[in-house]
Amino acid sequence: MKNGWAFSSVLLLCLVFSSCSKSTEPALNEDNGDSEVKQAASMETQTSLTSSPETTPTAPSLALSAQPYVSPSGLYELLFPQDWNCSESGLYHADCQSPDRSAAITIRVIGTGKPLDQPAFLNLAEAEIIFTHRSKHAFNEIERTIGLGSLTARSTWSVDEEVWQGEDYFIKSNALASHLAFSAIRGSWSAYEKLFAQVKNSLQLNAGAHPEGALYASTFKYTSPDALFTIEVPTSWTKFLDTAKVQKAQIEQFFSPDRHASIQIVVYRHGAFIKQDFKAEKTLEIMRKLYGSDMRVSHDKALPDGRERLAWYVASKKLSGISFFDSWGSSLYIFTVLWDDEFQEPYQPVLERTMESFGYP
Repeated sequence: MKNGWAFSSVLLLCLVFSSCSKSTEPALNEDNGDSEVKQAASMETQTSLTSSPETTPTAPSLALSAQPYVSPSGLYELLFPQDWNCSESGLYHADCQSPDRSAAITIRVIGTGKPLDQPAFLNLAEAEIIFTHRSKHAFNEIERTIGLGSLTARSTWSVDEEVWQGEDYFIKSNALASHLAFSAIRGSWSAYEKLFAQVKNSLQLNAGAHPEGALYASTFKYTSPDALFTIEVPTSWTKFLDTAKVQKAQIEQFFSPDRHASIQIVVYRHGAFIKQDFKAEKTLEIMRKLYGSDMRVSHDKALPDGRERLAWYVASKKLSGISFFDSWGSSLYIFTVLWDDEFQEPYQPVLERTMESFGYP
């Protein structure tokens, strides 16, 4: 009896164990299969997003923020990308970078004082493009599209053996012009292109918020030939170089977009030490060569730093200006701001700011 009972007990336990095993085996197989599918799908998704970690953006960086960014100046607002690192560089300028630093956006809004016509607007855009890309290696503009009151320029350049692609977008609204600069590692450009377009379309300008007199607030430090002095020059003003008009002289001139005001620097290299009497005579000779023989000096003042300040006008051309001149060793320099008389009022704040920025390197 004991052997039979033991055999029956073992048989019963085997049947129970077998039943439990059969009931749980399919579930285990299903879980394993599902895990393999999920793992494969996960690996495929991960590969599609991270196959090129240096160039392909992650999903969060391709969404716009829910709330618009409003400039402290009130001049503009737009939607920046969500989760990007953004900072202000003044009332009219902001910069953003993607989390992986594979893309960037910059906006700068420029007060022009009055609405620019199409040629003046294009002059502004050209000057800003030159300023923005002045130090880029292997810079190459590949496409330019011009519309009425808008300009789009696409380009490429190199950074540490990596090729970048960019787009400069300009648009004007009343007495404002805006410059949106987009850039990305070239392999990522197509991924960011739709996002850049959305940022562009979200931009709103408010010319009514522009403070009076704050024209062309974006400037850069210019150093004269031979490093004789420095001044602050608007980034939107176009530079011209002339080495032929006055013998032994190099002339650099920055024109406002509408060409009604300018900043001019003349450096004359005499080749010998310049004496006081020669300095004054040569300065007037050069100025009459540049502005006309009927130029008249209305005010002459010696400044504490050794410079001499001349206020002058040319009645026949309805042109006026203020010039500062001095010499250093064998070089004579003349720093001038000049304007068409009709446009003195709007440009006076810009030109005064430039004159006050004068300094020595």
